[in-house]
Parts: sequence; C-alpha cells; structure tokens
Amino acid sequence: MTQTPSSLLLVGSGPLPSEKRNGGNAGGLRTEQFLRSIPEGFDVSIFVVENEEYKGIKTKKEVRQLRHVSVSRHDPNIFRHLRQFYWRNSPTCVVGVNFFPCYLASCQIPKHVPFWADMNGWAMAEKQAQAFALQTNDYIPLAKKMEKEILVRADKVSVVSKAQKYAVYGEMAMIGLLTKDSFRHPFVEVIENSCRPLSSEEALAEKYFRGRVCPEDAIIAVWIGGMNAWADEKTLFEACELVMAKVSNFYFFMTGTDLLGIDEESYPRFQKRVKKSRFHDRFHLLGWIPYEHVPSLLREADMGINVDRMCAETEVGARNRINEMLRYELPIVTTMGSEIAEIVGQSGAGLTCESGESREIANAIEKLCQDKNLQKRCIVAGQTLIKTRFSDTLLQRDFCAWLKNPTHSPKAMLKKKGVFSVGLSYLRHRGIRAFWGRVLREVYSRFS
Repeated sequence: MTQTPSSLLLVGSGPLPSEKRNGGNAGGLRTEQFLRSIPEGFDVSIFVVENEEYKGIKTKKEVRQLRHVSVSRHDPNIFRHLRQFYWRNSPTCVVGVNFFPCYLASCQIPKHVPFWADMNGWAMAEKQAQAFALQTNDYIPLAKKMEKEILVRADKVSVVSKAQKYAVYGEMAMIGLLTKDSFRHPFVEVIENSCRPLSSEEALAEKYFRGRVCPEDAIIAVWIGGMNAWADEKTLFEACELVMAKVSNFYFFMTGTDLLGIDEESYPRFQKRVKKSRFHDRFHLLGWIPYEHVPSLLREADMGINVDRMCAETEVGARNRINEMLRYELPIVTTMGSEIAEIVGQSGAGLTCESGESREIANAIEKLCQDKNLQKRCIVAGQTLIKTRFSDTLLQRDFCAWLKNPTHSPKAMLKKKGVFSVGLSYLRHRGIRAFWGRVLREVYSRFS
C-alpha cells in the first residue's frame, strides 16, 4: 500500500491573497488555490517568486507546518536560492504553479523527484500578445525554450482550459513525448480557476465608494485588474460611453493600470479616451487601490464587465476577474471567446456579446441596468456555477489524488534515433521482405 508522502515543496508566484498586500495578481491567486487544496498531514515548504525588486530571501511566518520564503524574480541568485531551499527541506515531491516558477523548478529539482507543473495560461499565446503590444518578437524564442524545459521535466501538467490542454498536447507531440510508452498516461489535467468562498472580512466589507466617490443611487459597473494586450480598451470605452449617454446614473470603475514590461500601451490609451470624454466624471480609474478597498468596491458594484480582443490568448486563457466577480455575486457582461465566458453565458450567470461590438455590449449593460429580475437570475445562476463547477473541492481532485501517490510519467528518452537503429527496429517488427521493400522505396523517393 502506497504511503502518503510526508513533505512537499510548492514553487509559486506571489504575493498571495492571504498576505493582503496591494497589487495582488493572477499568479498569486493560482498559487493559493493549489496551496489551499493540499491535504492535512503534509509538511509543506513554499518558495514564492515575486515581481518586486529586492535581493535575498524574505522569510515569512510559519502556518500549519508551512515554511514560506519569498524571492524577487529579478534576483540574479534566484536559481541558487531555490536549489538551496530544496536541499534544506528535501521534499518527497515538488509542485510548480505558474509559468516562471515551473521553469525554475524544472531547472533545479533533481530528476528522481516527481514534479507536477501547473502551467496557468499558455505562455506562447501570452508572449504573442506581448509581442503585439511591444511590437517585437524578441521574447518569443526564450518562452519557447522555457516551455519545452518544463514539459520535458514535468511528470504531470495542469492547465486552465480544455483549449490549453490541446495546445500543450500539440507541443508534447512536437518534442517527442507522445510515444508508445505514454499511450495511456494522462499527462495533462484541466484545473480551472476556482471561486473561493468569501472570508468574513470580504463578506462584511463596509461601504466606501457610494456617497463618497459616486452618488448613492449610482449603477456601478466594475473592471478589476490591469489591462493586458488582450483587453479591448477601445470597445470597452465606446460601450461605456454609449450607456452613459442613455443611463444618467451609470458609472464605470476600474482598478489596476498598465502592466510594466508586458503591456504599457492599452491602459494609457484608455486613460486618454476617458480624459477627452464628455462623461469623464463618471469614469473612475482607481489604479492599484489598497487591498481593503477591493471587497468594498465589489460589494457595492451592480455588475462586472470583461471585454477581450479575439486572439489566441483569449481562446486559450482564463479570466480571473470573472471568477472574482462571481465570488461577489455580480451579474456579468463579457465578450465571448474565452472558455469561462462561454460557461457564464450558458449557465445564465451573465450576458455574452461578440468581441469588438461596442453597441451590442452597451445594449447588454443597459438591459442589466433596467431589469432587476434579470440581475437576480444571473446572481442565482452564478452561485450555482460556483457550487457545481468552480469550487476547490471539485477542481483540485486530480491534483490531490496525485499527491497521494506522486509517480513519474512514462516518458521515452528524447534522443533522436539514427537511421541504423530505426532500420533495425523496422526489420525486427516487419520482417526481411518488408524491410527491403521499405529500403527500395526510400532510395527511389530520394533519387527519382
């Protein structure tokens, strides 16, 4: 009988939501989703990679036998820090969460240790979007190299959507991982982003915006998080202006700004449009607001909005802002394209629109503004969706099962076989007659 491993190292992104720091990100949400699901009884060490600029290791408080250190991804010694942290704790298995932490782990963790890699979002589609925003393809080759490193090393891979699952299987095929040895091995598991229950602090957040930043009777639509290259800021702005022209008490609130080094153009373009708008006083661009004000904003809002460009990232990726809106029982207006947008539309938790269609998006927003019964139906459907699809218990089952018995994948060695070894294999399986027939066909095809 296989015994449950006693120790685990999780390499993830930060800051974690539980740290209650400003500027939280999707990577931190995903890391905490995996951390929450680890069964009791594990001795857990967590190595968190942060975007802040600092050197050395920050040691955090221990919680439930959890050793927590944080390192800046800009620290030139980050690989050495992880290697030393690994040997200090000697875990039985390792879990990487998010692309860069997975890459770190794949480079530094010994081959004999079972490794689960959670590739939260398809890096190649994200880098394509980044290339579009920055108008340079310089970052794509490195991402390709890192993606390959992770897939070759990982024993199990998790992704955020079915579309990403098929993209990853395609990559595995191209680098030789889909072989007779791995025919029945489920390399890739889909683990969608979860909607964790509201904490008592979140559920009881006091009113902060109504009566102070906007009128008490305002209809508030909210966008949370920064603007990435796949956000369609032009269509979002046009739709909001169309609604404001008809609904006098409609207000739009946005948290976050641009994303340094990733997309520094979309948000400034949106900002310029807002400044020139005749309704500029009803657009509230809050930037990265204090952590304690985020629950207040989401509790006071009447609906959440998500507007994407159609691109590979949209079709493959997730949308954390939609998960957060569902947590706070907000009806949603979103463009189609992402898997979660389709789920929201099919479940009735929100209204879906075609990408690029500002008039259609405006009509959907107006419909929610005017129809209280529709709002209530969306809220009920959203609550049902959380219970039946987006709960940690349901989403993390495959991961928890693997933790009980972390095994290596049946990968064949990624070595190119020479012509001689391929020929011998063909002779052994097909016989001398078929072998010479194949040789003659090859010769004829090459020299005819």
